[in-house]
Amino acid sequence: MSFANDTPIAMPAGTKAIVDFEIGDSALGGSMSIDPARVQMVWAPAVVTFSQGTPGGGSGHIMAFIECGSESTMNIVCTMDSLFITTGGEVVRAKTLIPGVSMLLGADGSPVPLNSVTIAMYAGGIHHIGLGEQSMSTNGHLLNAGGVVVGDFYLQIEQELG
Repeated sequence: MSFANDTPIAMPAGTKAIVDFEIGDSALGGSMSIDPARVQMVWAPAVVTFSQGTPGGGSGHIMAFIECGSESTMNIVCTMDSLFITTGGEVVRAKTLIPGVSMLLGADGSPVPLNSVTIAMYAGGIHHIGLGEQSMSTNGHLLNAGGVVVGDFYLQIEQELG
């Protein structure tokens, strides 16, 4: 799970570009509970225990350019295997998102419409972070990336191994 270096990630007070997180910093880690009506999010401070990325330049990376929000106000650039949470609480990879069908989960638990997914080369830097201990659970391993719930690096690894 890597995101463009400038992707805003929620902290206990404000946001910070994902590339600026260092081990020991605090980000908001999310946990979800699913009741029959909707997914509820709970956010709490969590320690960044993994932070790594690549600088921009070179031949670039194949990335997903995701446009979402009611007015297409949210744009996320990420690797194809980055994890997103849907309004049903499912964990899905960026490469499987379907505009007009997939409904992303907003950080406040509200639905965020997915307007487009474009696959293209990206020459900018990319970065990923992990929170707490590596675990099979989504609890504590969800991030608020510009208002959309995504998985951290550890969750992605567990999904690939699982």
